[in-house]
Amino acid sequence: MFHDRPGLEGRQLRLPNMGYNCRKVLPSNAPPEAAANRESMTNPNTHSETSDLYCVFCEIVAGREPARIRYLDNDIIAIVNRLTWVPIMLLVMPRRHMSQLEMWSSDMMTRLGDVAATLGCMYCPNGFRILSNFGYDGLQSQSHGHLHVIGGQYLGHYA
Repeated sequence: MFHDRPGLEGRQLRLPNMGYNCRKVLPSNAPPEAAANRESMTNPNTHSETSDLYCVFCEIVAGREPARIRYLDNDIIAIVNRLTWVPIMLLVMPRRHMSQLEMWSSDMMTRLGDVAATLGCMYCPNGFRILSNFGYDGLQSQSHGHLHVIGGQYLGHYA
């Protein structure tokens, strides 16, 4: 259901039911530590001593942390990002906790992409980007898989 959008309050977004499956294969030239990193990113039961067992996104889904919700259904939630690097920064994620690789490999990815694209068109009619960060080098800051929808201004060559 869309939230906080004039004329769309309570409207259900109808999405096609399409499957998506991504192979979890490491490149042949991947460093040895990549296998361990991939395991920690794909296995929700693998936590390092520094990983957070507390997940702010799970707390938002449970209603224990505040968020400005822009979309919600049984499987997906979209919220306004607290960061304000550009005028529109939305986060689209599964309500169930899963890693980035798990999310991208799931059958839910098509629906997540459809919600992200629809929200991008609604909030950024002149254009937007959909991004996902993976691991430390990719600046992933949350263990709960999610997509970023950014826009609301000219983004230049890189965001």
